[in-house]
Amino acid sequence: MKSRQKAHVRLRDKPGFDGVSGIIFTTMSKIIWVGTIEICYLDHEDSDKRKHAFTVVTTWANNPEEFRQKCELMLESYGWKLLDIDRVNPAQENYEYNNEVADQLERTRVNPNAIIYGTFHTYPLM
Repeated sequence: MKSRQKAHVRLRDKPGFDGVSGIIFTTMSKIIWVGTIEICYLDHEDSDKRKHAFTVVTTWANNPEEFRQKCELMLESYGWKLLDIDRVNPAQENYEYNNEVADQLERTRVNPNAIIYGTFHTYPLM
């Protein structure tokens, strides 16, 4: 169900939400978590230059520590480094996520092995 703002999607009517606590659930005791991570990676155009960025990640986990571990493993597989995690919480059915995050949540919901990241938002180092 779409809200009045086209940039947000309400997940309340999607399968995979418990309808009581508002948290996405599964029978495996893991839930979908969503968090903003800060990363460092090598610039693909200049391998001597490092870039910093933040992105939103969605994945199945039991707790914030497992979320962190899964992010670190995924990033290391690309040669990237996790700098920080901010705002990591269980995904909520009544929260209006933007379209990109709502899509990530849907892709995560159908794949118990998913670790999905969104757009990299780079910023200059001072």
